[in-house]
Amino acid sequence: MEVEMEKDKQELDALRRLAKDKLGYDDDELSRALSGVEFEKIEKQQEWDKIGHEIECWAQQIIDEKMEEGKDGWKEITVSSLCSNYNKDGRIQCHLKWMKDSRGALADQTDDAQYPCIRVCTTIDAPLEKVCQYLADEKSLPEYNALVQKHKDIEEITPHSKICWGQSPKILFIKPRDFLTFCHHRWRRDGTQVVVNQACNHDDYDYVEKNGKKSFKAYALRGANFICPHPEDPNKTSMFIVAHANPGHDISPFLCRLAVSQLVQVEPFKLFYKINQFVQEYESPNDGKVQLVNSNPGRSKRPGGLSQMGYACFWPNGGGLKEGVPLPQNDIFHEFEHERSNGCSVKKGDALSQNNFTPNEENEISKGYPLKDGVALATNDIISDQDHENPTSVSSKEGVALPANDKDSEHEKEKPNSVSSKEGAALPPDDMVSEESNDVGLEEEEAPLLQSNMVCGHEHDEKNEDSSMS
Repeated sequence: MEVEMEKDKQELDALRRLAKDKLGYDDDELSRALSGVEFEKIEKQQEWDKIGHEIECWAQQIIDEKMEEGKDGWKEITVSSLCSNYNKDGRIQCHLKWMKDSRGALADQTDDAQYPCIRVCTTIDAPLEKVCQYLADEKSLPEYNALVQKHKDIEEITPHSKICWGQSPKILFIKPRDFLTFCHHRWRRDGTQVVVNQACNHDDYDYVEKNGKKSFKAYALRGANFICPHPEDPNKTSMFIVAHANPGHDISPFLCRLAVSQLVQVEPFKLFYKINQFVQEYESPNDGKVQLVNSNPGRSKRPGGLSQMGYACFWPNGGGLKEGVPLPQNDIFHEFEHERSNGCSVKKGDALSQNNFTPNEENEISKGYPLKDGVALATNDIISDQDHENPTSVSSKEGVALPANDKDSEHEKEKPNSVSSKEGAALPPDDMVSEESNDVGLEEEEAPLLQSNMVCGHEHDEKNEDSSMS
């Protein structure tokens, strides 16, 4: 946070010099101009955070749906028989639905086409902290996601959100695609990491390559990743993803469905198979220790982020918002977090929400609920695990009462009507398959799919492209 504040100060100083030297502003005019600039910046940041909240609510509703065959348009997808080793023990469950642009008020109202949306859940044979570290490590990307060949950050909006560019390779007969995607992450009370995304535009990037040739656009319309503590085994992790994508307006509906029918039987299963395989071999550069406390109690230092179809977003040094922990007064999101009432309610008994609250309390995902003074959280809370705390830190800890003379203690006591958070409920046992991990080895691959068949491989030459088209 100190680095961010210093960066902002330098930017403001530069604006002051520019306004005085080039524009001839006096001190009063300068103050009014700078206050407007800062207000617009904060307003933009808060608007993006609202979008992140809306995406999470949208995805949570899909996760909570009961996936009955044919109900509400959802269809169960099974792994291709040619790649059955990707789901040998049946732990990966995948469903597909075709739907219109899901971006709410930001959707393309002129586009009536339907695009594929998948919902996938699985179990990873590694503890939550290790899975989060592995996925947040940019060097891990090539191991599990061959559908993103290039990527970079376009703009950091807040310490927990950014706009990213990504490029996919040629897949079947679909030429390489460019994606611009807004990405946002936060941490729930039980330790669940939530990473959401939505297709967007940006003034500094117009999809034009260096040679002046227009690149092909694709859109990761909306998506969410829930990386959760396993309800029964602390050495395992539950993962849920929702991903809605448009491969590009130059692809006809027929060709879009043809490509999806081939890829959906392989790619989701391969993604999680490889994550499960490589995370077990991963050695953290931090020797397996994650710093969970921060000088800013409202933000986490836990590494976050991952790569999915069309985008890659990483926060190796943390910055994600922590549910239930008020932000300091000097944080740009303080007022927004405590004034927002547009909560995302979750039905009692639904899958993901059970990790966060007890059955005696209404389950809501709304942020900003302070904890009761003096009430400790469950042992699996993201910052209550003593094994991962910095013993020398003086930062406030979630769920632990502060001394009476501490200014934060007075702040907590001023909220007698706040809603307390509780934990302890687990995911339904039928939501996950927790069998033994796959013991089938996988050779290193350079192409997105196996080379032996069109279903399990992409030949990148024009001959294969023509054959696929035919």
